[in-house]
Amino acid sequence: MSPEALLQGPNWIGALLWVDGDPVPVPCDQDMGPLCEQFAEWLDDRVVYAELGGLWDHPLHDPVKINLLGDVRGLLIWDASQRVRHIELPHPTEAWRSPILLASGDSWRIYPDGEARRQDHPDRVLPIPR
Repeated sequence: MSPEALLQGPNWIGALLWVDGDPVPVPCDQDMGPLCEQFAEWLDDRVVYAELGGLWDHPLHDPVKINLLGDVRGLLIWDASQRVRHIELPHPTEAWRSPILLASGDSWRIYPDGEARRQDHPDRVLPIPR
């Protein structure tokens, strides 16, 4: 299984991401541009996630780093079996540059980047919604 990603034109209204034929509601900017990366990853056979951007007001955002979605990211998590969207954003003291979501037991672990993942230092541990 792999999710499909599709961008629409300038008058775009709807979803950027479709999972198993279902549109996933994606946050948009004022011009209806999607604030989500164009790709997603499957966590398991039920959950897919993608990076969210547009966190321009985050205290750790670096405006010098040029990226259409910004350098601080959140996560859009889609439960394909329940068809429920979860959004996790970094706290003001957390700088998620390329967040990674992993499942461990009954918890989701959010790492701000690959180095934190290698060291097993998640910024957040959340119970997996059932």
